[in-house]
Amino acid sequence: MRGREGKGLLPTIDRGGKVRIIKFRSWDSRNKVMETPDNFANDIDGDKYQIMQYTGLKDYKGVEIYEGDIVSWQGAYIVWMDKLGCWGFTFKGHEYSTPLYHDDNLLQSQVVGNIYQNPELLE
Repeated sequence: MRGREGKGLLPTIDRGGKVRIIKFRSWDSRNKVMETPDNFANDIDGDKYQIMQYTGLKDYKGVEIYEGDIVSWQGAYIVWMDKLGCWGFTFKGHEYSTPLYHDDNLLQSQVVGNIYQNPELLE
């Protein structure tokens, strides 16, 4: 299967007949702007960029939910849970995360910002 070209997109993946575009965006910590890299492989600079992956989910208004997004439900934000291999949500100051796919409250909320551009929303 051939991948799409475009901003922040990597080749499609066929998983059991389902096609998914793997999308990324990045926070440029030096210039304080959110970017979608044109050529992701050549744009990675760990000191400059904080990379965030699209979860494959959308909020109730249809806005794509990315890692690091803050949602309107109790100030939760989205994280990758390494031990479980899935997306989850957590809260500032908490040491635990909850898998994202089982929480109706979270999926019925909306993206209100992200941890880089809107850290005050976590307070």
